[in-house]
Amino acid sequence: ADGSINEVEMTTQGVSAPLMANTELDAARACLLYGNVRVNAFTKDNEVLTGIKNGDAAAYKYLDFSANVDSFNVKVAPGKKGVSIEVALNNSWGAPIGKVNIPGGGDGTKVQTFGCKINKVKGIHAVWLRFYGECDELIKVDSFSFK
Repeated sequence: ADGSINEVEMTTQGVSAPLMANTELDAARACLLYGNVRVNAFTKDNEVLTGIKNGDAAAYKYLDFSANVDSFNVKVAPGKKGVSIEVALNNSWGAPIGKVNIPGGGDGTKVQTFGCKINKVKGIHAVWLRFYGECDELIKVDSFSFK
């Protein structure tokens, strides 16, 4: 052997089995961040996705949708302007299975829960959250789950 090591895929689940989609998942556990989005401390014991701009995305690999789920819930600290979060499966360009509209008027400090209905999903999938809005710091994302 030449001593090389095969590349290992970065996943949210790590070496464990896929995460159950119906359990709450900290948004900071994203295994891929696209755009300006990054992980920062929100409180001394909690990290969130922040710095989110229009068109940014975050991926979570892999979630197990064996439980019957029909909705998506997300805990966010809204910013000044409204934001939409599209939920897609397997890749960043896939058709959304749901879309959450989050009103503006916040200051990015108070976490609130928002949700939407989603298309029925079965199996194990990567989940992509895609962010759309009109200002530089759209929202802070704390966690999400499927119910």
